[in-house]
Amino acid sequence: MKRLFFLGLVSSALGAALLAGAACDPKLDIVSTPGEAGFETGTPDAPVAQPVAEAGPTEEAGPSEAGSEAGPTGHIVDGVNDFAPGEKFATTSTAKDPSYHAYAAWDAKNLYFGMEGSDVSASVSNAANKWVMLYIGRDAMAGTTTGLPYNATVQQPALPFPASIHLRWKVSGVYTNVQQWNAPMTKWEDAPLVPLTVFRQGTFVEMSISRASIGAPSKIQLVMNMLIENGNDFTYAGVPSTTFVDAIDPDFTHSFEFDLTDLSKAPNSYLPK
Repeated sequence: MKRLFFLGLVSSALGAALLAGAACDPKLDIVSTPGEAGFETGTPDAPVAQPVAEAGPTEEAGPSEAGSEAGPTGHIVDGVNDFAPGEKFATTSTAKDPSYHAYAAWDAKNLYFGMEGSDVSASVSNAANKWVMLYIGRDAMAGTTTGLPYNATVQQPALPFPASIHLRWKVSGVYTNVQQWNAPMTKWEDAPLVPLTVFRQGTFVEMSISRASIGAPSKIQLVMNMLIENGNDFTYAGVPSTTFVDAIDPDFTHSFEFDLTDLSKAPNSYLPK
């Protein structure tokens, strides 16, 4: 696992140069959800402005390095793949060349997710219509077994658990959004108080949210996937790998349930439900 070490004294000129270099790197996308300080509030139809990188990525607090090859660990959310082997998951598109893999981990403060595959690249064709997304259920909190519709209702999956959080990021890098299920109103809506951090480099993207921002659940249910909408509709890279067969508008049939109170068990040692 990587660690960042900072020198105690760095000249302001050198710091400015480094920041300018990072902000101009076309391979690095840094985005955040609506509602976070310094960002525009967005809706599902309006892109969220990308902030200027004012500082380098920071390491999230987490357990010690011992056992990092197996169980959940602290992560540096910078678009570089530092997930441990025990945090890597096969997808429904593992047979593709190149294959797609997903990642999931947590520590005492945050949840971390990742997706790896050729369609994650900023230079991929039709990037504005490709998504990386997750549905999360939280303990016994109210949710829905119907996913959010895409391309009108061409793609709207059934879910194997009551989901209450939906994380989504466009591969074009211009839009990041968190949706939350409003049980009294029976609808999905923007969740501006759930900041989602997303970094992408090359064909790998990772994201993180704080556990506190989604109500500090002790357990979560999870499915992940990629989706293409608007003309070439398709759903693929599903997690668990047994949850559906890649197709237009498949329903999720399996999911993972993770015990967030266990900081030593390897996430990929959990069996799909």
